[in-house]
Amino acid sequence: MNKIILTLALATLLLATWITLERNQVFSEKPGFCHRNSHTPTDLLISEYIEGSYNNKALEIYNGTGHPVTLTNHYTLFVSFNGGALQTALALTGTIPPGHVHVIAHPNATGTITGVANQIDTHQQTIIWNGNDAIVLYHGDVVIDSMGQISNTDYWGQDVTLIRRGDITAGDTLSDDPFDPVEEWIAYPKDAFNHLGSHTLLPRRLYLPRILRSKRPKL
Repeated sequence: MNKIILTLALATLLLATWITLERNQVFSEKPGFCHRNSHTPTDLLISEYIEGSYNNKALEIYNGTGHPVTLTNHYTLFVSFNGGALQTALALTGTIPPGHVHVIAHPNATGTITGVANQIDTHQQTIIWNGNDAIVLYHGDVVIDSMGQISNTDYWGQDVTLIRRGDITAGDTLSDDPFDPVEEWIAYPKDAFNHLGSHTLLPRRLYLPRILRSKRPKL
């Protein structure tokens, strides 16, 4: 009996130690993509991109930090049209509660989009992309996320809705490196708007240490 209790206590201690290490380790699924310290994002990230028919264009930004984030005077969206230099900037306004999103939309988009929008690009100078542009989200003067590639005219986001995978918890901070949506995004057909207005992170998968998977206490 004492041997069983000791074995179970040891297994519990190993599991607790592993969970602590797992929560604090830094890992990457692929160089240049998704560098994480934990499953809780430390800043905002782009969670949905829409390039649909006519003026059906929008961008969704997710706050998974666990606390309210004030956009006003802190966050800016830059767009590099047709792969050129950063040409236009839209100062973001408002506050995103934890677990919520901020949707920016073209003023002439369909009501399904504007109905969930938190901010409208009234001057029609930023949310007017056509699929070969670079989109860069800044926190102050620091890049925290991006889509597309500056100085690259290849089409990566035309006639499509792209939604960030739920296991991605940090943005792509390299706005001038090659961009492939397959790495972190799920593609939906043109004019698919039913996901706009919310985003969900997936729970991290729980892997037991090998010693706990392969051994059982002998009775």
